[in-house]
Amino acid sequence: MEERKIRVIFSKIGSKLIVPYLIISFLTLAIIAGLVYYNYNVQVDSIQKIQDEISIKASSEINFYIERIVSELELFSNEIGKTNRFDKTLNLKSLKNLIEHDPSIYSLSIADINGIEINKIVKYYDMETASELKDTHTEEKFKKAIEGDIFLGPIYISKYDIPFISISSPISDDDGEIIGVLASEVDLSPMWGTISKIKVKKTGYVYVVDNDGHLIAYKDIALVKEHLDLNHIGGVRNFFNNVHVSDGYISFNDEEVIGDWKMIEIVGWGLIVELPSKEVFQELSPLLNIGGISVIAFVLFIIIIPMIILRVVLKPLGYLQEGVMEVRSGNLGYKISKTSKDEIGEITSAFNQMTVDLKKSQESIKKHAEEMEGKVEERTSELNEKLGELSDTKTAVLNMMEDMDEANIKLIKTQEELEKSLAELKETDIKKDQFISIAAHELKTPLTSIHGFSQLLMNKKVANNFTKRNKYLKIMDHETKRLGKLVGDILDLSRIDLGTVKMSLVTLDVNEFIENMEREMEMQIKDKGLTSKYAIEKKLPKIQTDKEKLTEVIINLINNAIKYSQKGKITVKGFKENENIHFIVKDNGIGVSKGNLEKIFDRFYQIDSSYTRSVGGTGLGLSLCKEFVVMLGGKIWVNSVLGKGSEFHFTLPISGVSEKSKTERKKKAEETIKRAKELQKNIKEAGGSSP
Repeated sequence: MEERKIRVIFSKIGSKLIVPYLIISFLTLAIIAGLVYYNYNVQVDSIQKIQDEISIKASSEINFYIERIVSELELFSNEIGKTNRFDKTLNLKSLKNLIEHDPSIYSLSIADINGIEINKIVKYYDMETASELKDTHTEEKFKKAIEGDIFLGPIYISKYDIPFISISSPISDDDGEIIGVLASEVDLSPMWGTISKIKVKKTGYVYVVDNDGHLIAYKDIALVKEHLDLNHIGGVRNFFNNVHVSDGYISFNDEEVIGDWKMIEIVGWGLIVELPSKEVFQELSPLLNIGGISVIAFVLFIIIIPMIILRVVLKPLGYLQEGVMEVRSGNLGYKISKTSKDEIGEITSAFNQMTVDLKKSQESIKKHAEEMEGKVEERTSELNEKLGELSDTKTAVLNMMEDMDEANIKLIKTQEELEKSLAELKETDIKKDQFISIAAHELKTPLTSIHGFSQLLMNKKVANNFTKRNKYLKIMDHETKRLGKLVGDILDLSRIDLGTVKMSLVTLDVNEFIENMEREMEMQIKDKGLTSKYAIEKKLPKIQTDKEKLTEVIINLINNAIKYSQKGKITVKGFKENENIHFIVKDNGIGVSKGNLEKIFDRFYQIDSSYTRSVGGTGLGLSLCKEFVVMLGGKIWVNSVLGKGSEFHFTLPISGVSEKSKTERKKKAEETIKRAKELQKNIKEAGGSSP
């Protein structure tokens, strides 16, 4: 009766005890772990939400504070430029009103377009007496604003232990032209106050770093004054790398924290919010304790109870395991002597019978294997012979394929080089046809005029008529000069390509040079019914340049403005810009569309319009301007609006052409000649002929 009971219990143990036990245990652990995990995430999300809300609020307050001051300065700049201009009395009164109205502004100053301060007022001083005026043209706050941008400088600590920032705004007149700069020094003490008042839960805090990663605002002002470099702090690195991850790191106070950040948009500073990990784990420790206790209880529960159950069947299973190992080692005569009268006992008897059957099968297989061994050796010998033949054939095929691959690669490379050469030849041929067509037309026109009027002068009646003779001779002289200029332009471009252009550098007085240009071009401008304006900065420094080539550039640009303007004014400007002289030639002509701006300095390029066709031209003038300016070490560009006019800008270095520029120009010419020779060689090898 007892033996039968044991057998029943063992046979049902898997389905009615072990499996439900394991399922219930794992479900219990999963539920506890899920609850702990859920509550843990809720707590972490709550902490992150608090950090995010605080960072948004603090960064918005600081951003609004600076934006408000910038808006006031821009409004005041517009008032000065469009109403007061540079009226010292009105401006001084306006400066007083602004500095009294806004306690954040410490000082205000107005500088003209050359950077010379006109008015200046400083808080805490006599409001009736202007502070010392100075030249600010080299200061970053003036240079940035005079280009049309709002300048926001780096934060600094004054001698009064107060944080300041420089803010400057351009002053524009009614035409939108910048005529000066409004500069201010702004007190950022309220930002310190905002930062020091903020608390993150119990022990958390916030601080601000500038664009270089230095501490500029924190509850401990003494640390701010040390101007600490915090680029090594994890939260600061996350800010500069634009990474929003709430992870742990060691902060500058040697405390492990969890941090988040927000950018103060208007200045690009970073506001970092940090909460000590110690406080975070204090809040999360109950949840972690529950989780740990649950895991320990589960481990004990799942280990102890199965050990009690398995001990009942472990010993008989050990005998069976010992028998399996003996058979596995090759002892097929082994028999298990100790058996029980249950399912394991039945398995043991079956195991003993299996070993008897295995021994008989082994003897039969051994005999059959000996017979098969001879046949396998015979077949293996035949297979080795076939494999040798196949290996030789494979080697030969691979060698042939490698030779074909090398030949194909060389053929493809040769074909690509030929196609490239033919494309360059085609482009050169098109440019040659364009040049011949334009040059033929431009040469034919003056030659026809010269020939026609010379025929008329052969008539005695015309030759003896003083008025007609002089009129015809002037026309012939004008056409001769036009013909000579065309030939000269073509020769200049050819010399530039070959690198044979010689430069005669002289020390040139720019102001005197422009005055001569004004006198020389005055008649042509008036004959077209246009007016002119020369806005040249006084006492410009003398420059080292080629006077003849600079003259060619100025005359070409003014002639271009005359040619494409039917009315309005031609303006010539010149001023010092860093180590260069900046020239501008502006007109109110037909202008250039955006699609043509990139091509306007190309050789022989002419804008396709009815007006440009009527005025004519070879398309060489602007190309020569670009080549000469680059040769003289400068840069040239154009700004234009279709139908409203164009502005041609170019700069020249005051110190003259650098050795580097000369070397690059010589190298470019050598490369041009070398490429031409290579092109001829490729075409010749392909069976063609070069132009």
